[in-house]
Amino acid sequence: MKLAIQGFGNVGSVAALEAYICQNLQNKVVAVSDRNVTLYNANGLDIPALVRFTAQNRGDLPTTKEQLVKENIEAEIYDHKHILYIDVDVLILAALADQIHQDNVAQVQAKLIVEGANAPITAEADQYLNDRGVVILPDVLSNAGGVIVSYLEWLQGRETQYYSEEEVYKQLYEKMQATFDRIYPQYFNDRYSLREQCYIQAVKKLCTTLYRQGKLY
Repeated sequence: MKLAIQGFGNVGSVAALEAYICQNLQNKVVAVSDRNVTLYNANGLDIPALVRFTAQNRGDLPTTKEQLVKENIEAEIYDHKHILYIDVDVLILAALADQIHQDNVAQVQAKLIVEGANAPITAEADQYLNDRGVVILPDVLSNAGGVIVSYLEWLQGRETQYYSEEEVYKQLYEKMQATFDRIYPQYFNDRYSLREQCYIQAVKKLCTTLYRQGKLY
C-alpha cells in the first residue's frame, strides 16, 4: 500500500515506522508531514532516518534540501497541507481536528482514511467522502488504544496486579480486534458508515449493560 501520514508525533511517527517495517505487506510511506512541511518520495521515504532526525531536532521534520542531503534522505519538499491531497491508498490523519472540511474535501484522493487524531474530518466532509465510497476508519474505532491501555493501568491498580508489556499489548490487540470484527462486517450489510456502525454498537452495548444492572427499563 501507498501511505501518507499527516502528523509525525507520538501517533504519526509510530504509525509510519510500523508501516515501514511491516513484513506482511509491501508498504510505501510516500509522504509524511508536520506543522512545517510535507516530505514526499514516490518510491517511499526512509522513515527510520526521519525518526532519528526528529528525535534530535525537537520533533521537527527536515525543512530544507541541505538538511535532507546531510541526512541522506531523498524527498521533495511541499507545503504542510499538501499531504491531504496526494493520491495514495491510505491517508492517516494524526495531527489536529477539522483538517478535512467542506472547502477542501473535493481535493482528497485517498481511498481509505484512518483518523489517528480526534475529529480530523468534519461532519460535512465525512458525508461527502462516504458518498464517494471512501472508507473512513473513525477515531472512536482506530485511536481507542490509548483509552484501553489507561483502563488496563486502572485495572492493575485496582486489583494490585502487574502486567508485563507483552501482556498489555496482547490485551490491547484482543480488545481492538474483537471490536473491529464486530463492526467491519456490518459495514457491508447495510447503508451505515463505519462511524455510524461504531455509534450503533456503542449505544447497544451501553443499553444492554444498563438493562442488566436494572438501570434501564
